[in-house]
Amino acid sequence: MDSGFFRKYTSATLAGGGSQTVFGSDGGPVTGRIYNRVYVDGEYDFSFLFANVTDSTFSDGSRSVRNMKIPPWRLISASVAVSDGCEPADGDEAGRTGLLFGGSRSKFVGEGEIFCSDPVRLTVRKGQYLSVGITCAGGLMPCHEESVVPVFVKSEEGWRSCVHIPVPAMTACSRQVKTRVCFWGDSITQGIGAPKNSYLHYSARTAELVGFDGIAYWDLGLGFARADDAATCGVWMEKAKTNDVVSVCFGVNDINKGFSAGQLKANIRTIVSELKKAGCRVLLQTVPPYNHSGEKLEIWHEVNRFIREGSVGADAVFDCAAVLGDPEMPQKAVYGGHPNAEGCRIWAEGLAPVLKKLI
Repeated sequence: MDSGFFRKYTSATLAGGGSQTVFGSDGGPVTGRIYNRVYVDGEYDFSFLFANVTDSTFSDGSRSVRNMKIPPWRLISASVAVSDGCEPADGDEAGRTGLLFGGSRSKFVGEGEIFCSDPVRLTVRKGQYLSVGITCAGGLMPCHEESVVPVFVKSEEGWRSCVHIPVPAMTACSRQVKTRVCFWGDSITQGIGAPKNSYLHYSARTAELVGFDGIAYWDLGLGFARADDAATCGVWMEKAKTNDVVSVCFGVNDINKGFSAGQLKANIRTIVSELKKAGCRVLLQTVPPYNHSGEKLEIWHEVNRFIREGSVGADAVFDCAAVLGDPEMPQKAVYGGHPNAEGCRIWAEGLAPVLKKLI
């Protein structure tokens, strides 16, 4: 991970992004657009970080697993535009600015390579979208299968909603801040449950409550992700370590995929320990309620007792399960296993004061 990139750039969006899994193509060119809403105002250099390696295990692991180096592919061209809307239209190419990679319009992306675009100067207002356009070709390429932001691919019939295009791991700008905050977790942290493109998921709402004065936020949530993925200390962990404060919320998928309480607790210890060794301040959250029953419910209770004890070494603990569950049946996900907008509002109102103390 290039430390120089993170010294110059900070995240400009509250949307989750990254290489969740891969998609196959026939090797022919694919053209797509990704729309991320920005929370910054002003004129900055922007750069877009990409990673040709998967961060986490997708679904049952049959398509992709964590830390999988993706084979080479070709980035034919890329562009960016600032827009008020988030839907492409034929004939809008004139308003787009081409992106370069090492001074070149195209790039051969190597196996497992992490790379970024050259800086481009843009003026944005909070609430506008940065539309990143990519044309690429290859047999297997990274994508964010469960994206909660608008993603489109162009076909002979025109633009259609489709996630099969590489997306930036960070939409970054040269805005300098005092504190970098990361939200690290699974699909709940990514924002599944809140309406698509609403930016009403708990991490985005927490950022709004804490504020943006001298603070940048990066959402590293990914659907299907597990603490067991994060604890392997791959590229995903290296991304998290570039931040000053990391909010950690894992466990639902570990429990659902059959990991024991002992395994989950060990992985949580590793995550906190590695982040602390990197100099991060760590806010550890309990495992959210997910309507578990039987043995899975026993594991959920045991792991949350372990987190609440505060013995793992985190700088702060927030009991999200207590604000999301039913007081009489704490394992009951009142606002859904993937909390809806109302659940995310309540979560953020509880989490924001705890996070603020670490900034």
